[in-house]
Amino acid sequence: MNYRGAWASGTAYQANDAVLYGGTTYLALAANMAIEPAQSPTVWGVLAEAGVAGPTGPGGAAASVSVGTVTTGAAGTQATVTNSGTASAAVLNFTIPQGAQGIGGSGGGGGGTSGIPFASTFHSVSFTSTYYSVNNADGSATETGSVLTWVPNGCTATTLSVFSQQTNTVTVTLRQGAPTSMANTTLSCAAAAGSSCTVTGSVTVAAGNFVDFSMSGASGTALGVWTVLACN
Repeated sequence: MNYRGAWASGTAYQANDAVLYGGTTYLALAANMAIEPAQSPTVWGVLAEAGVAGPTGPGGAAASVSVGTVTTGAAGTQATVTNSGTASAAVLNFTIPQGAQGIGGSGGGGGGTSGIPFASTFHSVSFTSTYYSVNNADGSATETGSVLTWVPNGCTATTLSVFSQQTNTVTVTLRQGAPTSMANTTLSCAAAAGSSCTVTGSVTVAAGNFVDFSMSGASGTALGVWTVLACN
């Protein structure tokens, strides 16, 4: 047998030439040319007939994608994504470069229109007042305008430190919101009598919101409580 590949009408075939036609293999029984194998059983004999399509296989498992690690890369480097999982269960690990260091500012005190970079304030505290300003000495039994500080461009509160001369433990909590809908944040700490406390976190103060402090647990005698808030 001489296998000649796919049948072609312009090719001359000799006896015992084998060709492929329509998925079936034929053997030439005699010399011929331009005679289709499937039409001339006296010239072409079937060697191997094309099979039918098999049944549809079962569906494969759904692929999954999850986030693995997120790492800060050096400034100026390229962001990268690597897969520590498999092709069907990907675990993507991201390396995102940090921005270039900005130009240093000229310095300044606490407050400012962009937030409250560093506000250290003394308060004369007693139970007659509940709400106190973050950057001046005002206190009030209600959240009046005198204790609210406007943050036009927003900031992120990261640290609250308190030192108290009160005879009771005083709990100081940062609040934020609109003048008629203030709410406690998660930045809160309790300073025992004659001692201090510090908490850290990440509380986003939205642009245009207001902030103040609530202080609870104070005695009836007005005594000093110092607060320091970093909101960058």
